Amino acid sequence: LIGAPAITAAPGQVLLQVTINDQKQQQMVLFQMATTCGIPFGIVCANVEPFHGKYMGHIYLSAAEQDAHRLLAYLAEQGIAAVIGKEF
Repeated sequence: LIGAPAITAAPGQVLLQVTINDQKQQQMVLFQMATTCGIPFGIVCANVEPFHGKYMGHIYLSAAEQDAHRLLAYLAEQGIAAVIGKEF
């Protein structure tokens, strides 16, 4: 959003920006990741909107630095784009 403050990770945490480009992914990806990986993470915020019959946008997750790459690998295995950063 124009003029929106940056999303910043808490100390010891990183952010994962998960790209959502269809409704199926939006509904299931976080549940599946939580149950499969067993790694705690939080939903910081989301910007997902309908677009031509699909839901598109980003979900921002917060996770411990040492766990983030395992979450990123799981998402990649599912064909879901995500990046890790300290601020978005």
